[in-house]
Amino acid sequence: MAECTIQLSIDEFLKSYKTLLCKYNEYLDAEEVSLDDTNKIKDQIRELLEYYKDILVLEAYQDIETLDTLIAGINQKLANGDFVGQDGINGSDGNDGYTPIKGTDYFDGKDGQDGFSKGGFKNYIINGGFDVWKRGTSFSSASNIYTADRWYMANTSIETTATKVDNVNFNSLRLSLNGGTNGYENIRQYVEGDKLAGKTVTISFKIKWHTYNPNSYLYGYSSFGGTSIQTGGIGSGTGEWENISITYTFNSSWAGASYIGIGLIGRGSNITGDFDFEIAQVQLEDGSVATPFEQRPYGLELSLCQRYYQVIDGIYVSGYNNGHHGNCFPLTINEMRVAPTVVDFTYHDQPFTTRQVTTTISFNPYLLHKNSISVRASSSGAGMIMAFIGNVKLDAEI
Repeated sequence: MAECTIQLSIDEFLKSYKTLLCKYNEYLDAEEVSLDDTNKIKDQIRELLEYYKDILVLEAYQDIETLDTLIAGINQKLANGDFVGQDGINGSDGNDGYTPIKGTDYFDGKDGQDGFSKGGFKNYIINGGFDVWKRGTSFSSASNIYTADRWYMANTSIETTATKVDNVNFNSLRLSLNGGTNGYENIRQYVEGDKLAGKTVTISFKIKWHTYNPNSYLYGYSSFGGTSIQTGGIGSGTGEWENISITYTFNSSWAGASYIGIGLIGRGSNITGDFDFEIAQVQLEDGSVATPFEQRPYGLELSLCQRYYQVIDGIYVSGYNNGHHGNCFPLTINEMRVAPTVVDFTYHDQPFTTRQVTTTISFNPYLLHKNSISVRASSSGAGMIMAFIGNVKLDAEI
């Protein structure tokens, strides 16, 4: 009986959520609707998502009475038209509206509770809205680098630029290449594990061409190899935003792969010509129908990104060097895919009385773990060690 009550409540919620999504998309397509009205609907959608995370917590604890009260409040807000200002449960066993429910694995896809088959997270792509840019917002390189969080710019020898673009209703990534006759370039994302092997999926996104390349393509990748999904040009190159939707079945032989992903709008190694385009709202979902782009709260999207890359600030290290080292206590971090590597950091020595001690900072592998890190500092001579370390960049990408 408890499960039935909860399911009915969630069904009612999903109806309200879908209604708002449809209204939001209608507003985006209607020229006469004001930006204020559109943003109001967007805020309502975000607030509904905050409620939904509360619902998942209550479902996990089988708290029927509180859940039914919450659903009743949602319906009343929708009826009154005053759906703004909800905070979320915040603080319930660490579930603060941004952190996945305790005990739920959002990533391995083996137990049906990976955050993409449960909890309404239909989009396998992380940061498909290009909201999280912890490495910076502008890149220029002739080699392989990460740009927006989770988005990898694959490149061989040709200078390519990737930049963040702030549009009125969404962010986008702009990728451009001028010149060159050899080498491939694309922007890609790998989805952890083999959950996509053999699945029929729909890939959808927005694209706006500044310099159209009729030989652009969409490619599928895995740790076992790759294959073309669509060739011969993506979109029509009108110079306006176009909605693209492509249905594809991933190779079932990719079962057991460590990752499966997509490469967007690239240029093959034997293809010439410039290209310059923006992409936005990238979604990869089960089935053969493209549904509206999933709007996840920024905090939730950030926590998903932090499984693969995060930046830590404000680490304080102290100790006395007399044949020993100074250490900081282990710092808890959002759990990462594997024990991370430290790709960069900054530190500043702190004076002790009248003496400044030069320190050497190290992140030895045994001090790095999936959910915690520790820092070791040593000095060139005996004395107090005091240092602040910041901008620690932790990488656990696939």
